[in-house]
Amino acid sequence: MGGFANVVNALAWMPDGVHLCVGLQGYAGFQVLRLNDGKTVMTDTQYKDDLMDMDINRKGYIITTALDGFVRLYNQKFKLIGRRKVPGGNKPVSVRFSPDAETIAVGFIDVPTISVISAQDLSFKYYAAAGRTAHQVGFTSVVWSSDGTMLFASGQYTGEGLNPVYRWKNRGRDAPDKIALTQNRIT
Repeated sequence: MGGFANVVNALAWMPDGVHLCVGLQGYAGFQVLRLNDGKTVMTDTQYKDDLMDMDINRKGYIITTALDGFVRLYNQKFKLIGRRKVPGGNKPVSVRFSPDAETIAVGFIDVPTISVISAQDLSFKYYAAAGRTAHQVGFTSVVWSSDGTMLFASGQYTGEGLNPVYRWKNRGRDAPDKIALTQNRIT
């Protein structure tokens, strides 16, 4: 498979094992491919900057982030059901559904903030608790624990010492634990 309009930035399998979601840089947007014949079955070119990340929940709903400032939600039939700017920063870059598929964590490249939004309508629910994130530029990677009780994030760090991973208990509502981890940026 090839011939994409721009560089591939993100890939994710649909739970059906039949389709592959492809996020592209520039204005090329989002595509869904059927694997048995390589045919594009859906395209969304309404992106005004790089699609940076995507996640798919077990029900087949797809969430994407793009540097145009929007988070987009698609249903399992690949229909866009919501597009919204999320409070917290201007450049959403990382995104993950919680294991129960009720909420979505969004990280930003331009601020050290994690926003938690509703997986039903993309409405804002809360920010992950602030604290102990000095010298953190942004969160280019977010993930939930498998039981959904903890939120983890990392990204570019400008402080002294090792690049940290932050861990929030209570679904992101408790102050974060800072875990020094590596000399390199965590993406």
